This record gives sequence, C-alpha cells and structure tokens, in this order.
Amino acid sequence: MCAMSERDQGARGRWLILQYTGGGRVFLDDYLSDLPHGGVFVETEDDFEVGEGLWLRFVFPGVPEGIDLGGTIAWRRLPTKWRSALQPGIGVAFDPDQDGPLGFILEHCRGQVDSLRRKGRRIPVDFPVDIAFEGGWISGMARDISRGGVFVETGSPFELDELVDIRLRPERFDEPETLGARVAWRRSGGSSAGVGFEFRFTTPLRRRRLESLVREMEEILVSEGGSPRIVLIVR
Repeated sequence: MCAMSERDQGARGRWLILQYTGGGRVFLDDYLSDLPHGGVFVETEDDFEVGEGLWLRFVFPGVPEGIDLGGTIAWRRLPTKWRSALQPGIGVAFDPDQDGPLGFILEHCRGQVDSLRRKGRRIPVDFPVDIAFEGGWISGMARDISRGGVFVETGSPFELDELVDIRLRPERFDEPETLGARVAWRRSGGSSAGVGFEFRFTTPLRRRRLESLVREMEEILVSEGGSPRIVLIVR
C-alpha cells in the first residue's frame, strides 16, 4: 500500500522516493529480473507515461540515507473497475551501467551484506579513476560515490583491507583528486565486478575537499533530475 505526496517535473523526469518500511523482502518481491538491466514494480495509480525517465531513491530500514538509481518506465498497468489480483502501477527498467548500486541493493535485501559499511548516501556517477597498483596505475570506472567511499568497477585483484592511493578524475572538475583508500569490500564475477573503497583522509583539508566535490555532484544530479517530490511508502 502506498501513500503519495505532490509530484514535480524536471529535465530528466520526476523523482520517486521509495521507502521500504517492510524491509528488503518487499523490494525482492517487486524486483523485475526479466528486464535487461533489472527493474522494479511500483504500485501507484498516479499518472505516468511509458518511456518517461525517472530518478528513484530506495530507502530501507538498514540504509536510511537511500540509494539512487536512474530508470525508464517500461510499462504501466491501469486500475480496473472490477476486482483484480494485479495491482495498478508501473514497471521501471533500470538504466545500464548501474550494477554497483543495484548489486548493493540486491545483496542488502538478501541479507548478504552489512549495511553499516555505507557512510552517507551514495550518488550514481560515471567517471574514470586510477588506482595505484604494483608501482603503477590501473584504471577503473567510478559507479557511485559518497563522502565515505567510492565503488569502482574493475576486474583487477585487490586484497581486503589493502591500502592504496586512488585518483578521482570527474570530467566536470579541473584537476583530479588523489586520496588514500582502504579496500572495504569486493564483488567478483560478471559485469558488476568491482571494489568498494573507503576513503582515508590524512588531513581535515582533504576531507573537506572531498565533501565539497561530492556535494557538488549531488547538486548537479538534483538539478538535472528535478527536486525529489513523489514519496511512496512501500509496506
């Protein structure tokens, strides 16, 4: 059952904030594995258009800061005048290249990962990074970032708790930012293979610089996607 507030329209489309008060089991029940990159069913009678782009924020009891994913409405089921076991709503297909945050959601909902490893709301991103490895640098792609760490899509091997230097190279910024980091967790196999790095700040100035960078990315995301307005409470 869902409670909904006012809606808003942005350049990409609307935001949906999905609060799963019933925990991860409810998300798994609504997960659409048949879509190319996964998706989710959202019960609603609100007016949406097939093909409309959305931002979605998934909030769970163990992840109150939420996890953001982009998606497109693949189909819509209208309410009927007669009693039906099928609830009205929309099927949202997730955008490609979001395996990092989606993988975390699935693992969290299945009880396979500790939600306490997350420090701050993660922002979906797509920019290159370099990681110091055996006297040189190897490349990867940042897929989500927070004030506490970053998920990097890479097939390169790293040991848990290994300390490395990581160079962030978002194209919107003039100079790369190099930080120390610890390998907090790993995911192997498939297109979602990668490493979760926890930032290690040597000075308060470096922490402030990183927080400023993440805050600017968050502002860019919101300005491109419109202000969050539609809240659905999924029980």
